[in-house]
Amino acid sequence: MKKVFYITILLSVVFSCSEKNLEPINEKTGKPDKVTVMETTPIAGGVRITYEIPNSNDILGVKAIYTLQSGKQREVVSSYYKTSLEIKGYTDEKVHSATLYTFNRALEFSDPVEVSFTPLKSAIQKVVESFEFLSDFGGVGFRWKNEDKEILNFEFLGENDKGELQTVEIISSQLADGSGALRGYDTNPYRFGAIVSDRYENYSDTLYPKEGVITPLFEEQLDRSKIEILNNNTLPQGAALIYPYENDVRWDYPGWASGNSAYSMFDGSRDTWSHTYIATVPGAAFTIDLHCLMKLSRIHTFQRDYNYAPRVYNQGNIELFEVWGAQDQPIMNGKWEEAGWIKIGDFKTIKPSGSPLGTVTDEDFTVAAKGHDFTIDITSPAVRYIRVKVNRTFGNVSNCYFAEVSFFGEIID
Repeated sequence: MKKVFYITILLSVVFSCSEKNLEPINEKTGKPDKVTVMETTPIAGGVRITYEIPNSNDILGVKAIYTLQSGKQREVVSSYYKTSLEIKGYTDEKVHSATLYTFNRALEFSDPVEVSFTPLKSAIQKVVESFEFLSDFGGVGFRWKNEDKEILNFEFLGENDKGELQTVEIISSQLADGSGALRGYDTNPYRFGAIVSDRYENYSDTLYPKEGVITPLFEEQLDRSKIEILNNNTLPQGAALIYPYENDVRWDYPGWASGNSAYSMFDGSRDTWSHTYIATVPGAAFTIDLHCLMKLSRIHTFQRDYNYAPRVYNQGNIELFEVWGAQDQPIMNGKWEEAGWIKIGDFKTIKPSGSPLGTVTDEDFTVAAKGHDFTIDITSPAVRYIRVKVNRTFGNVSNCYFAEVSFFGEIID
């Protein structure tokens, strides 16, 4: 009897569910009045349409339907509380059209309103016009302008052993001044290319260097075992000491974690880091002897991170720093320029998204995982001694750390 009772209940539930109709909960009141278009403003790759919604509490929003050059139809929906919408995704400057509807809470649509417009030059078109291929150390550099800061994909192509172009790397970027690079090539001429695409499935033609090929400049990585940190062990260990800009600080603060000695930034492992004591930023510096004369091409760094609590672009990770160099060992204190140091450059670790502190996007994580390249001006002299001074951390805290620092260029002597 119990089985029969439960079966009866189950069947009643099934049949009651099957009788439900998925319809709007509001009763139909008839098609709403049409929207009144007030202004069309061309924008990059599209148009901004300003309109006036009929005075009716029943209207839920406005929908625009349009067709891209590819033939794909797209929709944009704007709520009742807005008076404009944007249509984007075109890569030409020809006349296009869109159809606007108002719709109510019963999902009834008004009669159509046709709108014609001519888009301005799209983000892809502008990027293609500005795109450059540059001979770089160990490979090729790519550079472009993305003034609209649209999220774009960049597919970088390089020549393989068979002489064929193949995809080597794909990145996403919305930086106004974008750049990328392929490295690991010798000094023979190679063919390179690039393809730019957007979220609307628009693709550029394959871009090539004007010269046809790029000849990479010679580059090698400095042997980490050659690096000697000068003066670190003779400095005070006090955690709260503040040192003048011209003096170095300790980079071996033990903290609660193991493995963060002063040499951890040169050990080839991102799981260890070199960490200053507190109250040392701005101005935290260290001096190293490369034990060779080297013409630097770039400095590559990794931020400190945690597997369980990502801290990239936060806390003591370094945002602004200076690099100085000298061929002969200069005075370790005193004013930097007067002591024989030559400034090699001011550098900034770029957070691609530009998002506020504590917010890290997928693009931010991807870039941090690859590390950060800081290119040295090719006119900079060869150096044996290097001094790095930290001016600001992402978290504006008073201590700082590097997980890894590597030097690339050509060893002269």
